[in-house]
Amino acid sequence: MAKVKKFPEIVPVLGEKIKIELVDKLVIDNEELLGNFDSNTYTIQLENMTDEDKRDTTLLHETLHAVLEVSGMATVINNKDFEEGLVEVLERVLHKLYKRR
Repeated sequence: MAKVKKFPEIVPVLGEKIKIELVDKLVIDNEELLGNFDSNTYTIQLENMTDEDKRDTTLLHETLHAVLEVSGMATVINNKDFEEGLVEVLERVLHKLYKRR
């Protein structure tokens, strides 16, 4: 079995400490999710998956949501579909750059 790397417990975002929780199964509003950023508690919940690449991508995705929230840009955008599209594009670009390292 492949060794799963240790995941951070906190990710810093613009001076805020965003807590990371790994959960066995993530269901919000009857929808199964791989990850979620809770703007009320500044917590990212991630499904505890063994695919490290998918878990890294999901963490990056949720961290980008946190960046938009903490920076105030989520309020400026004020459109969940637009925000999700923006995060998905940034996730793809940044993940590819990160993997090259």
